[in-house]
Amino acid sequence: MSLPARFTLHDGDFAELDESADYETTASAAPGPVVARPALPSAPNLSASSPQPVQHPAQPHQSLLSKLVRRYPSLDKDVLTALLVSCDNDIDAASTLVEGDTNASSADDALLAASLQERENRRASVRHRRNNAVFPLQPFQMDSLVSTLKHIVVPALHAHFEELVLPDTTDQTASILYSLQHVQVTALSLPNVTVRPAPDRKSVFLTVLNAQLELHVGSWKYESRGIVPVNDAGQARLSVQGLTILLKLEPRWSHDGTARINVSECNVTVDGVTRFKTYGAKADWAYSAIALVLKPLVLSYVKEAIADSVSRALALYLRQWSCSRTLDASPGSTASPSATQAQLTAAE
Repeated sequence: MSLPARFTLHDGDFAELDESADYETTASAAPGPVVARPALPSAPNLSASSPQPVQHPAQPHQSLLSKLVRRYPSLDKDVLTALLVSCDNDIDAASTLVEGDTNASSADDALLAASLQERENRRASVRHRRNNAVFPLQPFQMDSLVSTLKHIVVPALHAHFEELVLPDTTDQTASILYSLQHVQVTALSLPNVTVRPAPDRKSVFLTVLNAQLELHVGSWKYESRGIVPVNDAGQARLSVQGLTILLKLEPRWSHDGTARINVSECNVTVDGVTRFKTYGAKADWAYSAIALVLKPLVLSYVKEAIADSVSRALALYLRQWSCSRTLDASPGSTASPSATQAQLTAAE
């Protein structure tokens, strides 16, 4: 088979070579032109003591694979698949490796590289599952965790509410545009705070019942888009009774026995009476009308803001706290890993 004209080097003629390609030259013993051809891709180097994962396409091109299987029916399909993937779906390069390698070592090396890559992917998946698994606690561990959370989370919750300033917000509906700024807690009562394990004993519920809050709205603005537009601004006080906060805490255990407590859920509801009073507006006659419109909007904003603020604050607080020592069976003892932990470690 003759090569294209651009691959033949005649005396003094170099203009037709593609300078962007990598070429190698061969010369025959008999006099004649020197022929240059593109360098073929080499087989993966597996001689290193600690092979690195080979980055190749995850799947071969099916039409190219079918053509390669028809071209070399005597070779195993898995070998051809690995070879095509190692050549970046270049069927010509894969065919050249097969035809020029009588011992099929290139195909074997490609298959081995793909096998090592698959094994490394499995090990990475096992490590990810192990580091993010939620293991059930032993009864003494759960009791110790609940007792410890009562002593550290409840005071942290009180301290957070005493300094709580809700973020400013601007929102609109079909008929009005409003904004709230400098919303701060001025009075707080948390009479009933409970910490209890969930029925599956994999998580802990922290519940605040019948809480009472008073908030001061430093600035509100209101704009009506009705037939008679109304624009006004002022300050307000919001009193909330019957506030309920439900948090779900999940302990996640690593294989070495350390613990992280994650806040997976935080829901805020109001079952009691709410009072919203505005003052400082220019239109005194519009006080009741504006309060009637703003009250449900402000209450919805307060519930969402409290849920977001409490979950973020507790997550940050618990991230800095490790309870591994409080869950040991006895002082100085080391807790043995669970069956699930042992299986994940063995799988790796």
